[in-house]
Amino acid sequence: AFTEGQYALPAVGRHELLWVNRDSLQEVATTQVHGQPVFVIAQPASPFVWVNFATPLNDVVQVVDSRSHEVVATL
Repeated sequence: AFTEGQYALPAVGRHELLWVNRDSLQEVATTQVHGQPVFVIAQPASPFVWVNFATPLNDVVQVVDSRSHEVVATL
């Protein structure tokens, strides 16, 4: 997903998101999440990304703020 000048990428095999700067392509942050992320979707016109997870932890969706790189909701 792309938002706020950065890419939010699922870290395959890890329970985190990687945040990559659009211009430098350097990793700028990581966010610990519920499980192994599969898809990261940017919410239009907002700083939030939505994340779903691989089995067996696929019963949850998390919302992450791209400005603070923190989980703001677990649904």
